Amino acid sequence: MTSVGLPATAAARGAALPWNALDEVRCLPGLTVRATKVVRHRDPYLSGHFPGFPLYPGTFVLEAVRQAVHALVRHHWGPAARTVLSAVRSARFTAPLPAGDTLRLSATGTLHADAPDLLRIDARCRRRDGRQSAALRLDFCLRSPPGPRPAAPCSHPGGAEPRGTVLAYRDLMDVLPHRHPALLVDRVVALGPGRRLTAEKTVDRGEPCYAGLDGRTAPDGFAYPPSLLFESFGQAGAVLWLRSGAPDDRARGVPVLGHLRACTFHRPVFPGETVRHEVCVEHARGAAVTLSGTSRVDGRRVLSVGFALAVVRPVSVLTGGRRTVAALPPPDDPRETP
Repeated sequence: MTSVGLPATAAARGAALPWNALDEVRCLPGLTVRATKVVRHRDPYLSGHFPGFPLYPGTFVLEAVRQAVHALVRHHWGPAARTVLSAVRSARFTAPLPAGDTLRLSATGTLHADAPDLLRIDARCRRRDGRQSAALRLDFCLRSPPGPRPAAPCSHPGGAEPRGTVLAYRDLMDVLPHRHPALLVDRVVALGPGRRLTAEKTVDRGEPCYAGLDGRTAPDGFAYPPSLLFESFGQAGAVLWLRSGAPDDRARGVPVLGHLRACTFHRPVFPGETVRHEVCVEHARGAAVTLSGTSRVDGRRVLSVGFALAVVRPVSVLTGGRRTVAALPPPDDPRETP
């Protein structure tokens, strides 16, 4: 078992990252890595997710696994080795991680002879009390392993027509419990309640994930972290859901991610680019909804989400009864379009 030093900043790693998502990493034989992370109130983005009762988002658990795999690959193949998260085959989030809790993860990788640039990861995450908080099956592309290996394709054709703003950033603050810097949707440009929504997010060089990067950083190092891209898509889906139908169960809690499946990253996103999320409701009942959709930049797909399950959980359940917040606003807005 070998302990691996972790970069304290994005600059040390040479790439954008929401924060140093791990406190300790140990690499074991057989492409296995174990890591821990204490969830702290002062972690970047956490103060806005959610104000008064900070919770570690499921997409940030994904980020922790991504950073652990990066450390594993560098340990096995040297500091020049790089990984790119290419797909989420499945991700289940089963228990919340409030501030003060500890995330413990174990991940094992498998290389395939018929796809030498593909690293498949199975990961399990647990809380300090031993309860499983997440189970993930992910695919990574090995960008710089030993020997010549082809790079994965990253661009696909597509398109989306521009529309006027339906909900601006200030309006979104009345819909979602998220706050800066964790509110990752800028505007909604089309909304058909109960059916579909189109929302936009412009990646800003001033976001916390880019802190410390400068002119010495390689261009690829400015790629927007996939965990934040997922979080942005999920927030767009939450807006669609919360603006659809009667409030009932949804008004009594906050939306959290429960399960992801069949999700693919097609190309990286960089500062200055505007991501357009196109989200559809597949099925909604009570306090649960399933969503699918596509995210594009200039008409090119950057993310495909085949299945996403979100549920509303009472704040008392998520925080163990330590905090309460006001109910979410009802989903009636005169600016919604059919």
